[in-house]
This record gives sequence, C-alpha cells and structure tokens, in this order.
Amino acid sequence: MVVGGVPCSAFDTAASLTILLAAPGLMIRQPLKRAGSPLADCDYHAVAAPYRARFCTAAPGQQLRRGAAGRHIAKQAFCTALSELLSWIEQDPWAAWEAAADLAWKAFASDPGYAAQIASAARKVPAAVPLLAATA
Repeated sequence: MVVGGVPCSAFDTAASLTILLAAPGLMIRQPLKRAGSPLADCDYHAVAAPYRARFCTAAPGQQLRRGAAGRHIAKQAFCTALSELLSWIEQDPWAAWEAAADLAWKAFASDPGYAAQIASAARKVPAAVPLLAATA
C-alpha cells in the first residue's frame, strides 16, 4: 500500500499508529523517524486533510481560538486516517493488494524497457537458479 506517497506494509502502518498514539505531544514525523518507520517521510498533512475538520470544531460553550496550541489536530487526523485504512484492509485484505497490483501493472505497462531490465536482473541472481530448478 502507499500512504502519503510512501510505500509501506499494513504492519508498518499499524506500528506507526501505535507509535503515534503512545507519543506525547503533537509531533508526527519525529516519533516515526526515531522508530525508523517508513511513514516518517510520508506527506502526513495530505493524508490527514480529509479528517481535520472532525478535530477543528469547538465543544459546545467553548470558543475556538486560532492556532493549534494544545490541540493535536494534524496528529489526531493522521491517526484517524491510519486507523480507518487499517480497518478497511482488515475488512477486505485483497483490496490493498489489488490497488498495489494495479499501480504496479500501470508502471510496468508505461515503460517497455522495464520488463527487459527485470528479466536481465533476474538472470544475474544466482540464488534463483536452484530455486527454479527445484520447483520445475
């Protein structure tokens, strides 16, 4: 799957969500970077954008002030996006694979030289020869 322009697995996404939920404060990139998550380099603002409105409203009787002081809007929205993505994958595990396969097929089809490069690289991998011979 791709999250914010970064390819990652469902395991990486779940681990990133756990890290962010445990991390204090409003930072997103820093805790993910410390943990070595591939999502540290994703465009988390773009991922969070559709969910921001849920966290930008004031409670009844309170006035909404400018800025995000004390409110972790981007972090809450990003965590919500990751959570919904993971629940979507849990409901239909093949959907994430199909989307990735479709993107890969489009990339493969857009570059005719890609197939030749992959075939050439596969011939140079010595471990592949015994594996292919064993399965034939």
